[in-house]
Amino acid sequence: MVENRQHNPIKNLYLDTCIYLYAWNNEDPFNRVCYASKQIMAFFHKQLFTPNVSELVVREISKKIRLSYEGTLEKIFTEFKLQKKFDVIRVDNKIKSEAIRLLTEYYLHYPDNFHAGIAKVLNCVLVTKDRLLLSIARVDGIKSVKPEPSFWDKIPGFPYESIIIGLIAVIIIVWRAHKF
Repeated sequence: MVENRQHNPIKNLYLDTCIYLYAWNNEDPFNRVCYASKQIMAFFHKQLFTPNVSELVVREISKKIRLSYEGTLEKIFTEFKLQKKFDVIRVDNKIKSEAIRLLTEYYLHYPDNFHAGIAKVLNCVLVTKDRLLLSIARVDGIKSVKPEPSFWDKIPGFPYESIIIGLIAVIIIVWRAHKF
């Protein structure tokens, strides 16, 4: 089992829709978020984390890539080389209540209020690039991380990946600074 520094198990991740889309982005190989998103998917493949996929995420991805709901589920399964099928999280009354609370208390808009609500109800770590969603999640006590090299620093057992990703990020930043 993978653990963080506070010795609390980090097993379940809930990914915002953007993380799947970044993982499928092959346009910019030097994009840190794209790279980190692909690494998360590789960890799903190795079964180090349990993927939590909601029907909301599947619908959002389906709309973006113009594929049927079933086709999108199959794409998620095959693209990330998951070893076993996963259950799609259905939005139930408990999740709806939490999403409505987040909407009214923090004015967190749809669908982010549902992503945060699902992560909170299921006690998952929310992985998103959305700054507003991250800040509200932290204020509300929802475990959340941004998919960048700092993400890997929270996971002991992966120090080499953290060092390599950090060095690559520095090289790219310096390279881009001198390029312009």
